[in-house]
Amino acid sequence: MDATIWVAIVTAIAAVLVAVINAYGKGKARREDLAEQEKAIEKHFEDTMKQLEEDKREYLQRASEQVEKLDEIIRGNEELKEGTMQLLGSEIDRVYFKYKGKDSIPLSEYQNIKQIFEIYDKLGGNGERRKHWLQIDHLPVVDDEK
Repeated sequence: MDATIWVAIVTAIAAVLVAVINAYGKGKARREDLAEQEKAIEKHFEDTMKQLEEDKREYLQRASEQVEKLDEIIRGNEELKEGTMQLLGSEIDRVYFKYKGKDSIPLSEYQNIKQIFEIYDKLGGNGERRKHWLQIDHLPVVDDEK
């Protein structure tokens, strides 16, 4: 074989080897890039999870504070309800004792105490004042004196 042919064959083999080596190098670089991207994705995921945990703690803290405020409002409303019932009940008692032995009740007084009892009843009033109301309700109603 002629030396030129040998040179051509060796050159061709060298070109193939260079191409294989380049391809391997590019593949290795690509694998390294993928490994770096995977690490970056994992870090981003970890950072995101940490942020979510922190956000969750803050949210739960705020929710807990809101629940405490609502509890205070509810307790305050219960106290207002109880106080209101006491005042309305006292007024029912006052009218009851005022008209207990009488044979009638003026219209304006009747309308007022009826409205008071309805509110008292809606708030969950007790049976004793209901008895007082029923006795007032059975009194004949007369026009107000002028």
